[in-house]
Amino acid sequence: MISFAGANPNMFIKPRYCNISIQSPQNGTQNSAPILLNFTVKKWDVSDVYSYFYVLDGQDYQAGIEIEEIQFVGQETMSDEGAFPYEEITLRGQTVLPSLPDGAHNVTVFIGQALGDGTIRPANVDPFSTTANFNIDSTIQSSPPPQETDQKPFPTTLVATVSGASVVVIVAGLMLYFKRRKR
Repeated sequence: MISFAGANPNMFIKPRYCNISIQSPQNGTQNSAPILLNFTVKKWDVSDVYSYFYVLDGQDYQAGIEIEEIQFVGQETMSDEGAFPYEEITLRGQTVLPSLPDGAHNVTVFIGQALGDGTIRPANVDPFSTTANFNIDSTIQSSPPPQETDQKPFPTTLVATVSGASVVVIVAGLMLYFKRRKR
């Protein structure tokens, strides 16, 4: 988990609402291929200018690495019972985690502000941060990409045309047979 030990309580930012969820890496075992960190953020405040950071393996929040790739996904009007309607903004973030050795790891994504002196001013813990635990096992083989073959696709158009023509010939032949038989 992220460490806020020794942090000045007045140092924290206080956003109105922000819920972060990590889609990958999933809790479980990964191979050692590059690991993508994908997460979604749902928040109320459109005007906030906060950044998103991650730390690995319980590092202090000051070791946070800013996630540059944040995309606006959408905006939706929400309403709770008895509350005024509000706008919920959805963002999606993505970055590639550095190479990690085999074993147990965790990644924590949190909201904060990078200050000019190189320090990070984080939001005050949950729900403004979330952690995913995962394992890396380099002996797991990732599935190889499908092999290209030189086979040509099955000519379904030709088969349909031949089948249709055969039906027409058979029907015409039967009509001729019955017409001659009547005479």
